[in-house]
Amino acid sequence: MINQNYIPVFKEGNIDLSEFDYPRWKISSEDELKLSLVKRYICFNKTSDSSHSMKEEGIRITKDSSDSDFIRYFDKKFAPLLDPEREIIKRKDWARYEDLCGESLEILNHPIFEKMAEYIRENSKQQSDYLVICSCGHKKPYSQSPYFQGYTCVLKYPELRNAFDIVVLSNSGVIPINEGNDFSFCYPFMHYDWNHGVEEKKGLKQSVEDKMYYYIKEYIKSKNYKKIAFSSRETYDSYLHIFNKLKDDFPDIEFLWVYDRQEVTEWIKNSFGYDEGTHQFRMTETRSLYNPRVGGKVLEFFYGFIHPVWQEHLRRSLLNRAKARAQKLKSRA
Repeated sequence: MINQNYIPVFKEGNIDLSEFDYPRWKISSEDELKLSLVKRYICFNKTSDSSHSMKEEGIRITKDSSDSDFIRYFDKKFAPLLDPEREIIKRKDWARYEDLCGESLEILNHPIFEKMAEYIRENSKQQSDYLVICSCGHKKPYSQSPYFQGYTCVLKYPELRNAFDIVVLSNSGVIPINEGNDFSFCYPFMHYDWNHGVEEKKGLKQSVEDKMYYYIKEYIKSKNYKKIAFSSRETYDSYLHIFNKLKDDFPDIEFLWVYDRQEVTEWIKNSFGYDEGTHQFRMTETRSLYNPRVGGKVLEFFYGFIHPVWQEHLRRSLLNRAKARAQKLKSRA
């Protein structure tokens, strides 16, 4: 369950999109917004043949659930929507959902993404000399996604609150997710959907890479960072290409590529005993980016040491993992 009391804070403003001609979102009902979001982002589509279901506090959601049950599920599971007056892009200017969900050049170059990128460059707060760039994930809002908890958990300690800035890089732009500078709750970052896995098939991969490179390059130019850590698996090589380009563009900034395949392989084998290539190994490899050890790796890169409070966190995490593994082995015996 995510923190229902979390309130994003940012400089409020309004983006003028009157110069652009595109189909607008005409429905402003809170329930209709929730319904559309919950159907898209927990992978339940009432028009599909999927038999996927989930229980959450007594509510069972399937493709045949009523709209009211979908909305109740949203209220219990998802982060609250921003109040209309706090949205940077006002609801009257929102694009239709179908115009931001999918993979096409029209979506990639949608003026809403372009305008939000410009707004964030001008209004987001730099809270540290150091920056972590993460590849995007499918769970939204990004600041509440477990995919980034290897980094976001570091910042929950008072001693480390401003240890580094963290942004998510996607085809929709650069999305800061630090507390006090969290744009992941804003439209359109909870309202779009893009599958990187089909880019090459659709002939879009280079266009997406070029767009993301443009977004992150312009964002870095608008700030004053001394060191940048880039976090992404190598299996989507566009991020690695972008990382190498940024190193050439900003020779005065120190860069670190966080993901190291050999290091990850050794960690999985030593910690879990999984053989490379097995299903368990692949699943654990996917989760390696939100393991707490990555937070220690970037702290050491940024500061030259790992803060004692995070060393203690790592120690407890290792003990808990060892206990869980011992219990699992015992139950199999």
